[in-house]
Amino acid sequence: MKIGVIDNYTYGDDVDSLDPSLKVTYPDQLPLLKAINDKEVDVGIFDKGVKEYLMKSAGITNIHSIKPLEFIRPLYVVFNDPSLRDEFNKGLAKV
Repeated sequence: MKIGVIDNYTYGDDVDSLDPSLKVTYPDQLPLLKAINDKEVDVGIFDKGVKEYLMKSAGITNIHSIKPLEFIRPLYVVFNDPSLRDEFNKGLAKV
C-alpha cells in the first residue's frame, strides 16, 4: 500500500514515522488528489472541506472517505492586524 503525503507537511507521529518506502510525496493537495484518482497511490490524508472543494473543481467523483478513520483537528484563524482580530471576534460573538 502507498500513502500520498504533502511535501514539508506533518501529519503527526503515526503517519510521519511510517517507513518512507510506503509514502509518495506531492507538492500540494491537488496533485495528491489526482494521484489517488489515477491509482498512483492508494490513500491520502485530507481536510474534508479541502478534499470536497478540490474534487468538485477537478470533476473527480470516485474518491471516498473512510468514515471510521475520520478525526477532528483544531484549525486556527490568524491575523496580521490586532484590529482585524478584534473585529472578527465581535462578529463571532454574535453567532
